[in-house]
Amino acid sequence: MLTPAHIILNNKSGTITTGGTSQVVWTAQDQPRYYCLFQNVSDTDMTIEFKKPAVAGTGILIKAGVSWEPPAGIMFEGPMSVICATTGKAFVAKIA
Repeated sequence: MLTPAHIILNNKSGTITTGGTSQVVWTAQDQPRYYCLFQNVSDTDMTIEFKKPAVAGTGILIKAGVSWEPPAGIMFEGPMSVICATTGKAFVAKIA
């Protein structure tokens, strides 16, 4: 059994490379098995999506300055993507 002390978080944090264009945060090979966190540390809203490219106005809206974790007992499969209107905006992404 894994305990929190045995779980190593992998850093998938980054910045938006091209505003208005979906980009991959983690690939299907990197997908989390135990935990994931996405935090929008910018001043602009972002949208995340699993298994397909993110599209503004659909998916999971992450407001500026807000973090998101899946509901207890739920883990999403596959790659995760993010979209934001503005280039250079930062996000924090951690998976285990």
